[in-house]
Amino acid sequence: MKSKKTISKHDLEIIKNYCLLDDSFMEVCFNGNPNAVELVLRIILNKPDLSVIEVKIQDSLKNLRGRSVRMDILARDGHGTLYNIEIQRGEKGAAAKRARYHASLMDAGITSPGDDFEHLPELYVIFITESDVRGRNKAVYEFAYIDIESGEPLDYGTHILYVNNEFRDDSDIGKLMQDFAESDPDKMHYDVLAETARYYKEDAKGVADMYRVMDIKFNEGLREGKLEGAHSKAVELLKNLIESTGMNAEAAAAALRLSEDERDRCISELNELDNK
Repeated sequence: MKSKKTISKHDLEIIKNYCLLDDSFMEVCFNGNPNAVELVLRIILNKPDLSVIEVKIQDSLKNLRGRSVRMDILARDGHGTLYNIEIQRGEKGAAAKRARYHASLMDAGITSPGDDFEHLPELYVIFITESDVRGRNKAVYEFAYIDIESGEPLDYGTHILYVNNEFRDDSDIGKLMQDFAESDPDKMHYDVLAETARYYKEDAKGVADMYRVMDIKFNEGLREGKLEGAHSKAVELLKNLIESTGMNAEAAAAALRLSEDERDRCISELNELDNK
């Protein structure tokens, strides 16, 4: 029988200091926990009757011809409305065009040939950002397509929201933002979040589950680092081969036996370098 892995004091301290803004901790706390997701959506959207019936965590939406993305939280309510919640600690990850891309993949993932576009569900892309990326000290910023001249909104069913985790007051949203940044369950305002956080920080089974996710994330990071290292080497080899032989990029990539995806990625990076 395989023995259980001992969790070091260092790792226990990491778990103790986790908050909901941390990717690994967010993943375990909201996974299989529709009540917690429901609370978050009810407060952010000011919809007290919203009922979440399905939650997926770190779900990958595939784009067979382009870039796929892994979404932090995907949820669906009883009316079929879709929600994507993204936790962002840096401003770069909360770019407006990323929100656009997430929304487009959500639409693409639920449509089939012949579907009536009028039956597309409402969908929300919600970025909870560690800092106030929009800079106006508001709790929630919501964006929509509008008629530029009249200000009349276009009823297209997609909502983009930025939620500012720096916002603090005694309102429901202010307390929620405090809870997202709080590592001590005893200081959290909402029971469903506090109880979940306490379980993964203090209960023996919960801590073991939390550590297992940490371990998986660590190994994924190592693997991605190795893959990125191999890619950097491929770009270097491709560049050297082109310069030393005069081959075009396509021929050089074929000589190196690069896969189609790796070829396109390497050539794209070389073109960017040439344009600088």
